Amino acid sequence: MAHSYRRSPPRPGYRGAQSSVWFSGWNVSPLAASVHSPAIRSPVLITVSLFVYIIVHNIGDNRFLSRFNERNPEVSSTTLTMQLRAAIVAGSFQPGERLIESELVERFDATRRAVRDALAELDKEGLVVREANRGASVRKVTLEEAIEITQVRSLLEGLLAAETARQATDEERQELKAIVERMRTATKTDPVGGFPPLYQEFHQHLRAAGRHGIAADLVENLRNRNAQFQFRTALLPGRVEESFREHEAIASAILASDEQAAREAMETHLSALVEVLRAWRFDDTFV
Repeated sequence: MAHSYRRSPPRPGYRGAQSSVWFSGWNVSPLAASVHSPAIRSPVLITVSLFVYIIVHNIGDNRFLSRFNERNPEVSSTTLTMQLRAAIVAGSFQPGERLIESELVERFDATRRAVRDALAELDKEGLVVREANRGASVRKVTLEEAIEITQVRSLLEGLLAAETARQATDEERQELKAIVERMRTATKTDPVGGFPPLYQEFHQHLRAAGRHGIAADLVENLRNRNAQFQFRTALLPGRVEESFREHEAIASAILASDEQAAREAMETHLSALVEVLRAWRFDDTFV
């Protein structure tokens, strides 16, 4: 039996009496009238038609676009790469920990594309590993890799120490002296918590004062890759005191403008670190 359909007249003051009909703030008035046609009374057709109409006729509305772009587009992939790199180096993500895209989007208020670009860049740097069907995770460093990284650092940082001894300004030399004095105090008062950050500051200062951009960039990448265990050496008995004496010798050579002595002192320091790594009892990775 066929059903007849007749639209009742709108009540006075009712929104439907106006020329436009609104759905969640969007104008759907032409479609609102057509959905009463017997040809498209199916609930599925009505829903699909309504959705298509909203997209087509409201695509320029900022209110509409905001519903599909809630993340901050100002967080570029470059900025996110820096933030994610810093978090990994600081230990916020543990070796082997999965880096789930949806969680990174939430944590850094970034777009999914920016997250993917950042993970791809950190994969190139050796901080992240990406696997098919498994996603990305923080890369684990084996003991042998850590030793090799430190050996390469010895060559590059020896060059930076020599260059610093050759061309550091008076101001940079005074700052180096100040860092060493803070290291001396931390060795006595806070070897575990206070010394490692000053260790980082010392080497960062040499990377800047040495004015050798290629060597500095390579060293920074190598140090980041070994970041997952760099603070743990401070826990070894007597290691902080030994490390301070090694850094004091490096600084003394630089302050005396003795390039060869500065290079040798740096190589001695990092060779000692290699021996520490060789003696460290790990099963197969730093965890």
